[in-house]
Amino acid sequence: MTALLLTILAALAALSIVAFELLGTSEPWDLEEGTGILAALRKRRERLLRAIKDLELERDRGAISDEEFGKLRNDYKARAVAATRDLDRVRKSRLRSLAGRRRGEILPAERRRIEELVKASARRYQEAAQGESGRKES
Repeated sequence: MTALLLTILAALAALSIVAFELLGTSEPWDLEEGTGILAALRKRRERLLRAIKDLELERDRGAISDEEFGKLRNDYKARAVAATRDLDRVRKSRLRSLAGRRRGEILPAERRRIEELVKASARRYQEAAQGESGRKES
């Protein structure tokens, strides 16, 4: 009974390792996430680029002068370039930190070794349980 329970627990542990590896968690550098510094930087850049487009439309309608358009466009453009640089810098930094470590990564050889250890452990528990049941019968 104890051996069966331990075998089941060992199998569940192995399955949880495999399931975590397959399902994993979302990557911290993923731009599709709605929160975090990367999303905020992306939104800032998009707002600035949209402001430049709106400014061009205002100039075409005659709502602002060419001189005022030039000043505002240069300002928005410089801020958009800075936002793009910040976004790239943070993205590269995150990718470097992820590449420098093996977060949650299990190589196939390691996975096989873990499975072998779990099976060996289950065999030992079964043998120990059979040895105990044999001594009780004697």
